[in-house]
Amino acid sequence: VGTEPHSGYELTVKGDISASGDVRIGDDLFVYDDVHIYGKLNAYDDLDVGGNLAVAQIMRHDGDTNTKIQFDTDKITLAAGGLDMITLTEDTSDQIVFGDARTKFAGHITASGNISSRMAWR
Repeated sequence: VGTEPHSGYELTVKGDISASGDVRIGDDLFVYDDVHIYGKLNAYDDLDVGGNLAVAQIMRHDGDTNTKIQFDTDKITLAAGGLDMITLTEDTSDQIVFGDARTKFAGHITASGNISSRMAWR
């Protein structure tokens, strides 16, 4: 297989490929089936997803570990600075919670138009 960039060679493999070091790709990588990565995937540019993005639990802001979006069963929590700022829960009693016991919330919610709800606001 050619080793020069853009050498015009194509590599077709049927079966497994293993590497003991880095695998570097100079241009696009097209994969037509599942890719399993056991460890960390570093994308140093934009990551474009053409379909669904499945996240097991947490999307974290890089370099700021206490700012995140956390997914649990029927629950989404938006946290900044280590504080739960907004929690959305779908249950027999659906809830939108602003802040938590450690958060002071000062502000207002403004709405206009035909706003109606069967929910009880607390």
